[in-house]
Amino acid sequence: MRGVEKHRQEQIDRLLSDLDFPALYRGYAWKNDTWEKGFPDIFSLEQEVTAAARDQTLGLEHVQKIACWGGIPNRDRIDCADRLSIALYFGDSSGVLADARAREYHRDRRGADPGIRADLCE
Repeated sequence: MRGVEKHRQEQIDRLLSDLDFPALYRGYAWKNDTWEKGFPDIFSLEQEVTAAARDQTLGLEHVQKIACWGGIPNRDRIDCADRLSIALYFGDSSGVLADARAREYHRDRRGADPGIRADLCE
């Protein structure tokens, strides 16, 4: 991977060889979200938050929904700016650079689950 220090690349490669990411992905469960069900809650939340980020309307309501999904207590204490900007969605780029970097990274990974690669790169 270009631009990554050699020792960092070695750490990433070691992590990828030590862990069975497809098995971890299939075994992950949080509330209603499971691989078997297609992770419906986080998928819906991701769709909503991504659309808001692209439209530059991401705000407190979205942060509170994320906290709710994550089971964070005292969500009424959460405060943030009226609108949050995410670098992936400035201007017309719509995350193109981030997508390209993710594709490059996952193209070089051996043994990664194609479903994970597709999810990260779309």
